Order: sequence, then C-alpha cells, then structure tokens
Amino acid sequence: MHLVGLTVVLVAAVSLSAAYLLLAGGTTPPPTCPLELRIVELNTSYGWFYVVTDLQGEPRSLPEYTVTFFHWVNVPGADQTRVVDYQGPLPGLVGAAGNISFQDRGGVAGQLDATGDYFWTATSHNLEIVRAGRIVGGTLGCA
Repeated sequence: MHLVGLTVVLVAAVSLSAAYLLLAGGTTPPPTCPLELRIVELNTSYGWFYVVTDLQGEPRSLPEYTVTFFHWVNVPGADQTRVVDYQGPLPGLVGAAGNISFQDRGGVAGQLDATGDYFWTATSHNLEIVRAGRIVGGTLGCA
C-alpha cells in the first residue's frame, strides 16, 4: 500500500515539475542564478518530498555534496534562529531511517541527478545543498 502511495507521489512530482517547466518557459534557470540545481517541494500525507530538478551540467558523485536540513524558530527578544536538524555528507542520508532521508532513484546510481533523486522529511524543512564550499541548490531561490 505504501509503495503505491509513494509511486503516486513520485509520478505527481515529475508531472508537476514538467508542467512548471512548460509554464516557466524551459529548463534553464536565469543566467544570473548561481545554483546548479533546483528542488521542487511536495507536501503529501506521506511527508515532504524534495525532488531534484534542473541539474546544470553532468551528475556528480554523492560524496561531493553536503546537505543541511533546518527550520526557523522565533526567539523572544531576538530575530529568528536557525535550528539544524541534519547537517552532513549526502551519503549519510541515503536510505536513512528516521525523519530525514535521501533516495538515489535517478538514472545514475551513486550520483546526484534530476531523473528521480529526491529527499524526504516527515515535516517541512528548509534545505541547502553545498558542493565545494558553495551553496548549489535547495529550497532557496535565486536573488
């Protein structure tokens, strides 16, 4: 039953990504965008899915990436505080049990690609993906 639900969610994610790309006018982000990939967020009854899309260049090895999942909390008398729920190498999340994981379901095993790879969390999070000390993707947009 869960496999059917997951399949439906993944098909919906790919369909939504394709529809967005058609409406947005293509697969290439604006030239001023320094990000190498985008993330499409899907809120479902099974949790939050963060699908990798619009990868610029060739897929790279998973160990090249570090990821941070975090959320913001309001602190009385101060600005919002960033609370990190996971920070570490991407391979540490592959098939992980718990509230945060990564599924290497793309066309290139062991590499981050935009043909099926996705992150999953039980609750909503912000996501930053870093490679070579630079943020290359996540739930943020281009300024």
